[in-house]
Amino acid sequence: MSNDYGKVRAILKYLKIDLRNPIEDEHFRDRLIIQKLAFISKFLGIGLNYSFGLYKKGPYSPTLTDDYYSYHENDPPLVYKFGTIPSLNMGESRILEKMKDVIFSHPIYKTHKLDLLQAISTILYFRMKEPNSSVDQLVYNTKTEKPYLTERIITIAMNLVKVLKF
Repeated sequence: MSNDYGKVRAILKYLKIDLRNPIEDEHFRDRLIIQKLAFISKFLGIGLNYSFGLYKKGPYSPTLTDDYYSYHENDPPLVYKFGTIPSLNMGESRILEKMKDVIFSHPIYKTHKLDLLQAISTILYFRMKEPNSSVDQLVYNTKTEKPYLTERIITIAMNLVKVLKF
């Protein structure tokens, strides 16, 4: 297990994201939320060493998957051997506050959390791969890659991404 998973746990705690055990089959959504929030956090400047590729539901890191399986498949008493959740520095806290203000406070987050996180992370992924892409190109790429996401969700996500990073 990499040291980065401790930071991912700190991010989830700071954002008050209460997830169930992500390795249980019925908690697939929780695994997606971990992946999307880790990618968005990394893109915005939090020091995570996970490598992400584009997968069916957006940016995905196999190493992050290995880490949360490794961490969570231990019996509860053994989980503590990985240590306490590390502290975040001031810059990391500022990034997470901005995420709270921009993403988590948007009304659509409450009803379409996973779709919104998928759209935001996919837009950011395309921005990372093609830094000079226009907004129209980013929206087009996201619609093409994620045809199941509504135009409304993608448009809202693009507007939130502009506030977050552009």
